[in-house]
Amino acid sequence: IGTTNDGDYSLDTYHASLNFKPLPYIQSYIDLSLNRNSDPIDLNQRYQFTRSFDSRVSFTRRLEGRVTLTSPYEGPVLKLASSFSNSYNVGVTYIPQDNLNLNLTWIYSTFAGSVRSENTGLTGYVSYTFRRAFSAYFSYNYREEKRQRTVEVPGGVGEVNTSPETISSQLLVYLSRRATLSLSYLRSESDIIAGRESVDESVQTVLTLPI
Repeated sequence: IGTTNDGDYSLDTYHASLNFKPLPYIQSYIDLSLNRNSDPIDLNQRYQFTRSFDSRVSFTRRLEGRVTLTSPYEGPVLKLASSFSNSYNVGVTYIPQDNLNLNLTWIYSTFAGSVRSENTGLTGYVSYTFRRAFSAYFSYNYREEKRQRTVEVPGGVGEVNTSPETISSQLLVYLSRRATLSLSYLRSESDIIAGRESVDESVQTVLTLPI
């Protein structure tokens, strides 16, 4: 708990944290944070309250799952059960070998402001290293974004949807102890107004040699 007072207003801060293990292979955390401004510039910023929950599940020594939930609130009065946005993050990490790493994450978030928006994301990542010969990386990212906007149609509210997508990969070849060759590929797709789609691709090669 902390209080700041500059003579014109006071800012009170409260924080609570709980760490518990419901089962030997599950580690969980709950965090609560509250700020109170006695004289905010915007009345809606008098109270700021954030709740977060994080849990890690160790299925095996090489397989781990995680779940994270976050809900912030801001308003003129304190409402413990309310929030203007919610974020859900679910992921899994699998390391079948010391030189191979696989990661998959799903994220879903909503925002309820003057207009409502909804975002869904999926991210995959793979890395593989073979001794000092080469390293390979691959990642995939997909997002679906939905937001409302005021339009001149019956009901007065329309919805705008976009779904950008990105694929990237890199290969590092260790030619010697100090010389490396890098090969990279990037492809991104994004939506533009009127349903048109933009596609960008790039290939890069970099050779690093000692001087």
